[in-house]
This record gives sequence, C-alpha cells and structure tokens, in this order.
Amino acid sequence: GHIHTDLLNNNHIKDPFWRDNDKQCSWVEDWYWSYEKPFIFNKDEYFGKHYLDFEGIDTFSEVYVNGKLVGKTDNMFISYRFDVTDCILDGSNTILVKILPCKEFTKDKTYEKYNGCFSSDRVFIRRMQCTFSWDWVARFVSYGIWKNVYITSVKRAEIDNLYIYTHSISKGFVTECIEIEITRYDDNISDIDVLIEDPEGNTIWNRKMHIYSNKIMLQADIRNPELWWPAGYGEQPLYKLKATITDENGSDIDTKETIFGIRTIKVVQLIDEEGSREAEQTEKVRKWLKTRNCDNDRNMDAGIGFCIYVNDTRIFCRGANWVPADPFPSNVTKEKYNRLVKIAREGNFNMLRVWGGGIYEDASFWDACNKYGILVSQDFMMACGVYPYDSDEFIEQLKEEAVFVVKKYRNHPALVLWYGNNENGMSDDFDDPTTPNRNFWEKALLPALEKYEKSRPYFPLSPFGGKKNISLTIGDTHFASITEDFLN
Repeated sequence: GHIHTDLLNNNHIKDPFWRDNDKQCSWVEDWYWSYEKPFIFNKDEYFGKHYLDFEGIDTFSEVYVNGKLVGKTDNMFISYRFDVTDCILDGSNTILVKILPCKEFTKDKTYEKYNGCFSSDRVFIRRMQCTFSWDWVARFVSYGIWKNVYITSVKRAEIDNLYIYTHSISKGFVTECIEIEITRYDDNISDIDVLIEDPEGNTIWNRKMHIYSNKIMLQADIRNPELWWPAGYGEQPLYKLKATITDENGSDIDTKETIFGIRTIKVVQLIDEEGSREAEQTEKVRKWLKTRNCDNDRNMDAGIGFCIYVNDTRIFCRGANWVPADPFPSNVTKEKYNRLVKIAREGNFNMLRVWGGGIYEDASFWDACNKYGILVSQDFMMACGVYPYDSDEFIEQLKEEAVFVVKKYRNHPALVLWYGNNENGMSDDFDDPTTPNRNFWEKALLPALEKYEKSRPYFPLSPFGGKKNISLTIGDTHFASITEDFLN
C-alpha cells in the first residue's frame, strides 16, 4: 500500500479526494515513516541462499533485517533484492523499512538548469511524476511498500529471465527466438527443459539440454501458428513458454514461465511522393499552420508518414492516452485494470499510450491488453521537464531502470513501441548535440534497448519528428489544436 491509504484505513486522515482534503493531508509527505514486520523463518525447511525481494518501494528507504542494514532504495519503478543469508535467523525475525521524505533529497538541488511543469522538485526523483501535482491530479507525494515483498530461498540455481520474440513469419510456420538467463550457485547443475504450449495448453515444442553457460539461446520453429492481432483485425491467441532447471537426479530446482503472442511489428515512415495524396495533405496542413502563425514545420521539403504494421498489415490506430488509474497505484485491483481495458475494447479502441508522467503499469494491465488486443505504446517515465541531463548519478540510475523495464515487459505482444519520454524535447532540435535529451537517450535508454529489445521500434522522444518534435507532417505529433477551419 501507500502511507496515505494506510492512514485513511486507520482513520488518521479524511478521504483525500473529497473537496480540499488533499491540502489537509499535505503534511504526510514531510514526515518520516517506518513499516515493521515480524515473521518466522524455518531454516530446516528453506535452505540455501536467502534474499529479501521488494517488487516496489516508494521511494527512498533503508531496509533492516534484525537490526542490520541490508540495503537502500531510491527508485519507485524498479525491484530490489537484498542478500540476507547471513542475518536471517532460524525462528523469529523482524524486517524494518525506514522511509525518508523526498524533501531530504531535493533541498540542496539547483533549479537554474532543471525544471518541470507544475513542480520542479520531481525531476530529481525516480517516482510517479504526476503526483507531485499535475493539471488533472492534486499533489499526493506518498510513500510505501507499494508492491509485494517476500523472502526467496535459492538452493542451487534459478532462472532470472525468459525472453521470446518472433524472428520471422512465413507461410505455414514461424521462427521464435528464445533467450534464458540463469544464475548458478552450483556448477554441477545439470539440465534445463524448455517447452512451448499452444493456446489450448498442448505442448507443441520441447527441448531438453545440458546447461553449459548462464545464458541459453534457442530457436523454435512452430508450424501453423495462430497469430496475435490488435482488436478489430483478428484474434488474440496466447502461447506459453516454460523453462525448468533440473538436477543430476532429474528433480526440479526452479521453474519460470511467460505468456507470449506470435506477431511482428514495424513502423514505416515514408517520404511523401510528389503529387501523391500524402503530399497534398502535407501542403494543406502547412498552409493552415501559417494562418495560425505556427512554425512547427519550417524548413521541411517533404512530409514523412508514420504507419504501424502488425503482421505486415497496416493498422488504423484508435485509442487514447493512459494515465495512472489512481494516484495511489496499489489501490488499482486486477479487476479494475481488466474493466478499464475492456471498456476501451468495447469503445472500439485498439491502442493505448502509457504516458511518461505515470508508472510502468502492473502485470494485470498488460494481461488485459494482451487479452483484448490493445496495442501499447510505452514511454519511459519522464515528462514535461528538463531533467538533470549532466548528472552521471542520474544517468546511471536511469540506465538501471531502463534495463529492468525492458526485460520485464518485452514478452507482452501488446507492447509495440518504446519512447524515451513525454514531451521533454518539443522545443528542441534532436540533431543538435547539445540537446539535453540526447544524454539520456544515448547513455541510458538506447543501450538498454539495443541490447535487450529485438522485436520493436523505439524512438528518443514522444512525440518525435521534425525540427521541433511536434510536427504535424513529420513522424508522430502531440499537436492538439486541429480546429474546424482546418477540417473544412
């Protein structure tokens, strides 16, 4: 949960969404908070190396086990794992999480070069940006253990990550590429069993092999595949990839599985051909822009399109911008995610764009989008501001976040596009080497995407195209002022 919801549930604050109660509970963000949990651990039942896993802490914290500091956190968007093998006891134990207020980490910052719409303190902090206040939500700077926390005991080995992507589709069969990352604590670990199940649960491909390294790469050819399509273009069949590590006696040591869909995705950006319908439309748009004293499309000789193709079929995208469904995201249940995405599908949407001022959404959101055929365009979490582009510490933090996020979400068939941020570069020429956003893209985001993303397009900014990245005729746009005089 979050501290606001915990305080509300214990009658220490009033409903923060009622009238001006948000202002009455603003003191919460300035306090220091602690969460404490006693638990019993049986070392005879759970043996090996022991880890304390936090799927999400918001945001700055110190974590103690039986009074010993085991780690710190500073990013709401990633998971944390702390080795507690040497401090966990057989019997009674206590976890203590001390959460520090954001003001402790912004009080000495300079705002001469860095700023953000609605609030500037947020640009230094890797947490949900919109809840520092936005034009649609009040300021709710909250804290808490907002996702699951658990102890993981690893005996001899574990599967860290499964990745599968469609390499090619041809008539009658598809080639899937599989990458598996493993951590071994025992060099005598023997085999791994990898299989693929079809949407009906039948095993259609299986490979058993000896483990020679900590990274395994396989290729699976599947005959007569059922393709995954966006809503309105076909069905959404989902396959399952499953991997199991076994020991020398054939006993299971660790198992991981992931769902995936068989589909290809590409973005086609063609230059307008002279005399074409697209060129005529470009000319019409630019003439209209001149009447509005708008120079977003200056110095452009030809327009450039932006078309999304799924399975080599051009898709007409209909959708909306997705912002967090609650300023306290731990409030959003699996059922609410499913209901909201289902409403989108019933409203004839086939695409949502996860906005860069929110969060990387829960697995339940992705499950619903996969099921209902809703394409997703994903921003990295920076929005409407100038972030500390010359801070090595911030770039390293963003690099870690990018690797975590790409590896976590890349198996979802609904995910079709990555963007570096929301509207941070609309007044910049990205070709200018001094543009602040180039640092984030070239040093943090692009390396993660190039290394870990094999099947999707990605772009430095959202929007991206033209000299000011808000062009109506180059790439994609966030220009929202199309009026009746243009349409007529």
